Amino acid sequence: MTLKELPKYIPFFFAIALIQVYSLKTEFTPAYYNENGLLVSTTVISAVNYAKIGCSIVLIFILAEKPVWRYLFILLILLSFTPLIKFYNYQYSFGIGSLKIELISLGLLISHLLLNPEIFTAFNALFPLSEDVNETDKVVILKQDESRIKKYEIKFNSKTQN
Repeated sequence: MTLKELPKYIPFFFAIALIQVYSLKTEFTPAYYNENGLLVSTTVISAVNYAKIGCSIVLIFILAEKPVWRYLFILLILLSFTPLIKFYNYQYSFGIGSLKIELISLGLLISHLLLNPEIFTAFNALFPLSEDVNETDKVVILKQDESRIKKYEIKFNSKTQN
């Protein structure tokens, strides 16, 4: 990992910071006894613990300098749109009807895609565009277009003469 590559890791470090802030906040919140005499303490929700595990796996691939970390982190971000994984215990979301979009996850996804554009080249390899047409196919298409134009010209000239 060089200094030049460091900006590519910003969304990942931000996700780690969110997880750590929440974990430390709950760890240092003191337990207390409520009015019924029961001990009340705070714990980290399981969705944040799952995000910790996922980020640990991604960190292993980052330290091993394997490029697969980008795709695993995208998978982790996409899972954070569901209730399975959360980077923070609070939800900042907007919704239309029953569709709710988590803003923290959306921001992480957009920034990760913008800072790691080589992700798109891998997706282009999976779904090739139709621009890879052979030269012979191009010639055939051009001839078909020319014949259509000629037919239209003939129709147009015959109508104007009448």
